[in-house]
Amino acid sequence: MKRRDCLWALLPFLLTACYKTIDLEELRTDPKLVINALAVENDTFRVELSRTWFYTDGSPADEELYISGADVQLYVNDVFRCRLSERDSVYQTEGWTEDGFGWIERRYLYYLSDYVPRAGDRLRVVATKEGFPKAAAEVELPASCPVSDMQVDIHEVARDTSEYTITDSSDVRNIRITQDCALRFTLNDPPGRNFYLLYMRANAWEDFYGVRWYSMLPYCDEEPVFSNRFSALDQILNEDLNFDYNGIAFTDELFDGQSYSFNLPWGGTITTPTDKTYFRKQYVVFLYSISESYYNYMRMLNQLNEGSFTGDLADIGLAEPIRVYSNVEGGTGILGGACLYRGDFVGE
Repeated sequence: MKRRDCLWALLPFLLTACYKTIDLEELRTDPKLVINALAVENDTFRVELSRTWFYTDGSPADEELYISGADVQLYVNDVFRCRLSERDSVYQTEGWTEDGFGWIERRYLYYLSDYVPRAGDRLRVVATKEGFPKAAAEVELPASCPVSDMQVDIHEVARDTSEYTITDSSDVRNIRITQDCALRFTLNDPPGRNFYLLYMRANAWEDFYGVRWYSMLPYCDEEPVFSNRFSALDQILNEDLNFDYNGIAFTDELFDGQSYSFNLPWGGTITTPTDKTYFRKQYVVFLYSISESYYNYMRMLNQLNEGSFTGDLADIGLAEPIRVYSNVEGGTGILGGACLYRGDFVGE
């Protein structure tokens, strides 16, 4: 039996039943504005503005939470820059409808500026809306991401042609190709405390809708730079931490002011019919230098999403809940800053 299973089995014997009736409505607070924005170097700046909701409200759709008609102002280096203009758009996404699985229309509301952030700029966003307290947040964009020698190595290990796909006309023989892959790059870290975020995407196959992309991560368990993401319990119980498909946030704690080389492997397979052109898998690597505020926010998301043992205990009331990080005054949410290095790679 795994050590984690043993701990769970012992919990019922260590705890006694205790019940207390709580009127949640007595705990209801007034709603606040939620600012959600990431200022990225050389990319148009936008802000999503919504409101908080209470537990007993159920799970409102995004469309019910967006705030329209607000006054959103942007200051750059302590100088008023502009009022952001409200934009309302509709997009389609796949999901369940009354008639089954299909396309669903979603509304997306945001506030847009004509300002393009630059490294070193200090931004302040102030949002006001009648019926809500004023919300404000500030962030300074970090220096550009100091990356060199980034590459994705793809090595074919084996081929298997034993699979078939049944079609209306005939059997089509497939080729399954097993690969060993690795992401390698060097971070030339400047002196001082710096923060980074690694995120990857890969395409899986090509169909009627075009190339299908998905989020992925290489194996990070053996890279010491990422070890501070795990609690002591997670390390003892050998928890798998490769669930952070929103990216891995990390610091330069182990290589402050020095160059550090990463070697992050992963394995994979490609299946393609022999009667079609061999599908060349593509990878896109996004490596950001990020503000401390965005690092703290992503660390919080990592802890919520990766299913750690400590998080499991918090879910059942046996540990301190993971607190939602915010750098917004008078409201909640996140205003982060980032500079991006992007690498595009195609398999042979």
